[in-house]
Amino acid sequence: MKKQVNAQIGIVFASLTLILGIFALFLLNGSAAWFASSNTVDANGFTVKVDTDNLVTATLKSYPITDINEETRAYTVSRSKERYELPTDDPNSIGYSEYKKALAIIITVESHANTTIDIFLKADSTVSTVITPTLSNYISNCISITPADLSDDGLTATRKEDSFSQVFVDLSKNPIEKSMALTLSENINVTEGSTQNICFIIEYDDALLQYIGDKILEQHLSDNKINYYDDLEFQIHS
Repeated sequence: MKKQVNAQIGIVFASLTLILGIFALFLLNGSAAWFASSNTVDANGFTVKVDTDNLVTATLKSYPITDINEETRAYTVSRSKERYELPTDDPNSIGYSEYKKALAIIITVESHANTTIDIFLKADSTVSTVITPTLSNYISNCISITPADLSDDGLTATRKEDSFSQVFVDLSKNPIEKSMALTLSENINVTEGSTQNICFIIEYDDALLQYIGDKILEQHLSDNKINYYDDLEFQIHS
């Protein structure tokens, strides 16, 4: 039977001192809060950068998913606790998690003028990390992202019917190509004094997991878990 390679997304915190390392652990465990009042905010690993000449400000929060209805494209969002890691991809169901393998990313935009904005997702790692993968890889190499409509109570995110999931890595090209940025939404109208919640679903892409897993197996490595570390940055431009 073919050996399975599991995937687990994690967040790396680089620290030069023990104190910073302990603080990073608090962040990972959700014991320390963060908030966005400046142009660049680190959301426990996910970052949103606002470049709008102070026309808008934005915050980013990520929540786990407890149920997925494939027929209606609806994802049940757990708002009781923020989460910035996807549960381990576990095709043999060896472990247990109450959460599904997806995250609801909610970007709250507050407008200080009438304007339009575009939202992008940027990756820092290059195509070489896809072609020659190791057991330490990057989130952009294994996920897809899809725009979603958020219900009024914020508890259901429904993938938009007229949208499609985007990936950074194009496995259909030979050699394989990787985009360094994805255009998520364009020409969003925001009015002065308004607040909008803009939602996206991040989840594992099965084809990308399979490709990287096969490459790992070709190296005959003894471990069967790949850790995917954060290399993503959300950007808002006007």
